[in-house]
Amino acid sequence: MNAPTQTLLGRPLVGDGADGASGPVGQPGGDGGILWGNGGNGGDSTSPGVAGGAGGSAGLIGNGGRGGNGAPGGAGGNGGLGGLLLGNGGAGGVGGTGDNGVGDLGAGGGGGDGGLGGRAGLIGHGGAGGNGGDGGHGGSGKAGGSGGSGGFGQFGGAGGLLYGNGGAAGSGGNGGDAGTGVSSDGFAGLGGSGGRGGDAGLIGVGGGGGGNGGDPGLGARLFQVGSRGGDGGVGGWLYGDGGGGGDGGNGGLPFIGSTNAGNGGSARLIGNGGAGGSGGSGAPGSVSSGGVGGAGNPGGSGGNGGVWYGNGGAGGAAGQGGPGMNTTSPGGPGGVGGHGGTAILFGDGGAGGAGAAGGPGTPDGAAGPGGSGGTGGLLFGVPGPSGPDG
Repeated sequence: MNAPTQTLLGRPLVGDGADGASGPVGQPGGDGGILWGNGGNGGDSTSPGVAGGAGGSAGLIGNGGRGGNGAPGGAGGNGGLGGLLLGNGGAGGVGGTGDNGVGDLGAGGGGGDGGLGGRAGLIGHGGAGGNGGDGGHGGSGKAGGSGGSGGFGQFGGAGGLLYGNGGAAGSGGNGGDAGTGVSSDGFAGLGGSGGRGGDAGLIGVGGGGGGNGGDPGLGARLFQVGSRGGDGGVGGWLYGDGGGGGDGGNGGLPFIGSTNAGNGGSARLIGNGGAGGSGGSGAPGSVSSGGVGGAGNPGGSGGNGGVWYGNGGAGGAAGQGGPGMNTTSPGGPGGVGGHGGTAILFGDGGAGGAGAAGGPGTPDGAAGPGGSGGTGGLLFGVPGPSGPDG
């Protein structure tokens, strides 16, 4: 039964695709049967810098295959597509960790990007995006090498056109540590940003939780910031809630926190907005900052409710201020809570996120204010309450 289509089209009529072989270059997974069958998983790569194999796609009915994991510094493979009629998209592969630096001036390698989650067809859920790889650590010696930047978590796959939830996004990798040495000249690596959750189709929930931002590495010159959490996916065109935003990474430089945490995804016609992500904590004080702790990062904003009906999402909590370098150093100020999402016609505004406490020190850092509540619906609804101060 499968022989004619295998000969003519290179894929069976019914049956699962073969998994791709792992090796120096990971091979892609085979496609599933034209009528029925899951795509094969992509193979993992082992040669530095090589991406993992892509997951195979399904035909009419079936799930896409998982993308293979990247080699050191290589990106993860993309997940395969779900079946045209029914089936989930495959998950993206994980990016590889960056290589560590060698010798006095060896810089750490960058972490690989996470793979994209596969799309669903008519009915099915999108695949999750892969996580980014961590950056490599700098080599030891007089001048520490710069740690590699963490990989970026990629988008979650989109849900089915008729029904299906968007896929969750991958998280960013952590930055590599700077090298240790006498002069301690190394810079720490940036953390990777979190990916965005996948959008739903006609009916479904946006990608649950945008990916979290990675933390920067450790080093004497912490001129880095914690990375941004990803935004939540948008809810279905007809019905469905938005996905929650991802949490921001912790700050690496006093006075400068990460960019905001991820914002919650909005609903479209009917549904509630997603909650905003939490902000990362401020960095501890250092010599370069005069000992003052870093400011806490603000929380992400809640998503807006549906145009016809839906409540706004809650704002995310802020990150705490960083501690002072020692008992005589001031602590950093706490972050500001995220704003609550807005309702449009019918629905209540989202609550504002909580402000954060200041970092411990002498004196302690100032507390951050809570976020403002979202506006209630034009025809019916009440405003959301403001978040508590830190």
